[in-house]
Amino acid sequence: MERNKYQIGLDGGGTGTQVCVRCPSCEKEELFVLGPLNLNGQTKEKTRQTLRQLQEELHKRQLSEEDCTGIAMGAAGVSNPDTKEFLTVQMEEMGFSCPVLVYGDHETALAAELESCHGVILISGTGSICYGIDRQGNQVRTGGWGHLIDDRGSGYAIAVDILSSVVRAWDGRGEQTILTELVFEQLGIKELTELIHYIYAPERSKKEIASLAALIGKAGEQKDAVALNIQERTADALYEMVQAVHKKMPAEKELVLAGSVLKNNQRIQSSLIEKLNMEHPQWSIRTAQHSAATGALRLLDRTERQERI
Repeated sequence: MERNKYQIGLDGGGTGTQVCVRCPSCEKEELFVLGPLNLNGQTKEKTRQTLRQLQEELHKRQLSEEDCTGIAMGAAGVSNPDTKEFLTVQMEEMGFSCPVLVYGDHETALAAELESCHGVILISGTGSICYGIDRQGNQVRTGGWGHLIDDRGSGYAIAVDILSSVVRAWDGRGEQTILTELVFEQLGIKELTELIHYIYAPERSKKEIASLAALIGKAGEQKDAVALNIQERTADALYEMVQAVHKKMPAEKELVLAGSVLKNNQRIQSSLIEKLNMEHPQWSIRTAQHSAATGALRLLDRTERQERI
């Protein structure tokens, strides 16, 4: 690339968006974080706000829209066909005339971790998905269909299980759990009616609900039976997703674990790995180490190479 030219890789999720800017005038690739970028979990206006944040950050670095030679975006919710078109149009309206490639955030995450760009990745963050691609380029995915009908094994699903347990315990329909105390303490409330008001407030976001998932680890450390059960069910749900991909792609034996749930909850991660090792002792299983925004740039590079051939 010529001097002052640059490329952008984005990894947009339901909680936040990682950005990697690559340019020859920079000593190294620059990383920063913006707001969420998921049209299935937020309004179009909030997505526009995130993209405007991107523009502001570029201007701070004295990078102009016309000098951008390529943008690769990994975004949650691209299974919705309107998402790609919306994101592409938004970038054009902001003054970017370069190619804009939009991938699923699962594709960019896998590309960041596996230089060959084939293998399997399981992501459990705000949402959840398992995705695989083989040496021939065949792709398989399970899950990732959104929090209203799927996303089992995700942070959002854990939060819903927590809240359901709190309600059932309050009613006497379920087992008493320390999760009630932890939820009330985090939200600064004392009554169930306050919890209901919080949960069903029109402005309440998927991200805010999913943030309650972190409490499951605290309760599990105190051997709370309800919390331990939720964690085990979460591991089962994630195992089910991996198995579904494996049945359609049995030759791939490299698995990457990614996302905040698998990164921060050792019990869920360990339980999942134990289940997988029993069934697939020959697999190589490791946790993600790189920003998926760099994976977006790797996919951009691959596309450019293919177009030159």
